Amino acid sequence: MENTEGWHLRREVNIAHLLATLALAGGLVSWGMSMDTRVTRLEAQQDATSAALERAIAVVDARLDRIENKLDRAIEVTR
Repeated sequence: MENTEGWHLRREVNIAHLLATLALAGGLVSWGMSMDTRVTRLEAQQDATSAALERAIAVVDARLDRIENKLDRAIEVTR
């Protein structure tokens, strides 16, 4: 008697499964490449933003130094 209710494995590959697996793998590769492009673009934007922020901080520091010097001179005059 043959048991037909249990698990069984066959040594054949269904063409639909093969095509679906290849399509899934291709989609995964495509997604990965697009993510790499997006990350590269975001890194470039972050570098530009960081550079602009550094310049703004330098300007603020220079202005604060001038204000500090003016306050020091004003305090010296009042003494």
